[in-house]
Parts: sequence; structure tokens; C-alpha cells
Amino acid sequence: MLFAKKKVEKKVNLVGADEVDSYTIEKAKGWKAVLAFFKSKKLRKFLWAIIRGVLIIGLCWLIIYPIFVQFTTSIRTTADVYDQTVLFIPRHPTIENYVAMWNYVKIPKLFLGSVVSSLGLGLLQMASCTLVAYGLARFKFKGNGFVFFLVLATLVVPIQLIADTMKMRFSNFNPLTMFTISPEIFSMKGGNGIKLAGWPILAVMSATCVMFKNGLFIFMLRQYFRNQPKELEEASYIDGAGTFRTFWQIMLPSSLPIMVTVFLFAFVWQYNDTTYLTMMYPQAEVLSMKIGSAASGYVTHVLGQTQAPAALTEIYSGALLIMHITPLIILYLFCQRFFVESIERSGMVG
Repeated sequence: MLFAKKKVEKKVNLVGADEVDSYTIEKAKGWKAVLAFFKSKKLRKFLWAIIRGVLIIGLCWLIIYPIFVQFTTSIRTTADVYDQTVLFIPRHPTIENYVAMWNYVKIPKLFLGSVVSSLGLGLLQMASCTLVAYGLARFKFKGNGFVFFLVLATLVVPIQLIADTMKMRFSNFNPLTMFTISPEIFSMKGGNGIKLAGWPILAVMSATCVMFKNGLFIFMLRQYFRNQPKELEEASYIDGAGTFRTFWQIMLPSSLPIMVTVFLFAFVWQYNDTTYLTMMYPQAEVLSMKIGSAASGYVTHVLGQTQAPAALTEIYSGALLIMHITPLIILYLFCQRFFVESIERSGMVG
């Protein structure tokens, strides 16, 4: 009996050990399955999609939030301005602020001045920057790298440091002194040369490739032209085409997307510019120069608020700002295909 009892106990112990071993093995398999799940490509794609979505939504919100605040502010009434319970959405939304600013500021006239000036200066900048960038990208000459370094240096030099010097130089711009023709024949007000002021000085600066942000435009165009195959130019030269004809008929048509992008940048920055205009043409009849002063002027002279409260001025400046950026949003909607394509083909991504 004693021997049989010990044999049974030993058998029971063996069965218990097998159960423990099987449990350990199943537990190990479970951890391997969990680790395999976290190492799977589907999970990595899913997690990356979530992170990317959060980043994109956050960036979009950073861009849209100021516009949303300006829009909700622009449709407030005077009662909503002084109502502390109104945070974003006004209790009594209205478009009377837009109508008031439209009539007071004469929006059609300012729109015309802003669009025409930005269009002309943008086209001049696009043309001059394209020529300079093509020369830096496709021709090898002594000092090429140094010239390009100076182009990049213009991106880090504040415009306030050189604006006065540029104004003095271009205000007395006189190419006629290089020839034998008497400059007095073409002078204005009996001076010794051509005195440029207002839009002419900005046009000359744009045509000579020293205008606002032209260093960035040259960099973008240079990167695009450098990525073009040399075989195109070599085949054109073999067929008897010269340098200018190769540029005009071969290289220029293929660079249309990046040129449209450069024009968009030039148009937008000129459309929103106040730095150059304040220093060189403060009397310019454009909307960007009237946003701040027109709102306070309306509150002071029309509404009779001598102190021009900031809270009341914000609703009218917000209306002007929304009307100001509306053409830019429409322009981007029509030209975004060229913008995306040019950035992809310029070699500045990846």
C-alpha cells in the first residue's frame, strides 16, 4: 500500500509539471504574438497615419485659426464687442461692417491698384529672376559660386538695413550718363538726371532683380534649371540654335510650373507688402496700406469715437483683412496644381 501511494503521488507530480510547462509555453507564445503584432507593417502604417494626421490637422489649425478669429470678429455688432460672454461666435452676426468698409475705403479702387501693381511687379520679378537663375545654373564662369553666395546672403540681411540705400540709388537712377546724349533733355524738373519715385522706382528694382525676396526666387529657379538634363541643350546646339534660342524655345517652356510658382510668391508678397511701400511710396493707393488706418479713421470720424477703442476698431480692420485676402485664396485655388508640381520638380523636397 505504501509503495502504491508513493507511485500515485509521483504520477500526480509529473502531471502537474507538464501542466506548468504547457502554461509557460502558451504564455511565451502569447508574448511573441504581441511582439509580432507591434512589429507588423500594418501597425506601423496605422500609427504613422495617426501621427501624420495629427500633425497635418495641427498645422492646418495654426493657419486657419487666425483667419477664423478675424472672420468671426468682422461679423460682430457693437453690442457683441462689449459683451464679455461672446468668445468666438457673435450673438447678432451682421455683414454691415463689410458694407461700411466697402463704401468708406472705396474698395474697388484699392483692389484695382493692388492687383495691377502686384501683377506688373510680379511679372518683372519673374522675368529678371529667370534670366539670372538660368545663367547661374547652366553657365560656368569665374565667380559663379560667389555670386550665388551673395544671392543667398540677401535672404538673411534685413530689408530695413538696405532700404534707405536702395532708395537713394534708384531715386537718382540715370543710365543716360553712360552715353553722349545730354541727360538734361530727358530730365524731370530741370535736374541732372531721371528722378524715379513711386511705382517707377519699384518697377526698376523688379526689372533689375533686386526687389523683395528675389534671392529666394533665384534659388528656386536655379535649382530647377540645374536638374534639367544637359542633353537638351547639347542637342539644341548641334541643331544650330544659339544660347538665347535654346533658353527661349527649349528650357523656358518646360519651366512653366516653377515660373508660375515664382510669380505667385512675387504677387502675394507684393500684394501684402508695406515695408517697401512705406519707405519708397507711402502715398500708394493699395489696400495693404489702408487696413490699419482706415479702420481707426472710420471709428473716429464716422462713428464719432474720439478715442477709437481697440475693441471697436478690430471689427472693421477684420472686415478689411478678410476682403484683402479673398483674392489671394481664389488665386491659389486656381494655381495650386502648378505650385505643387513645381515644388516636386524643383529638387527641393526629399
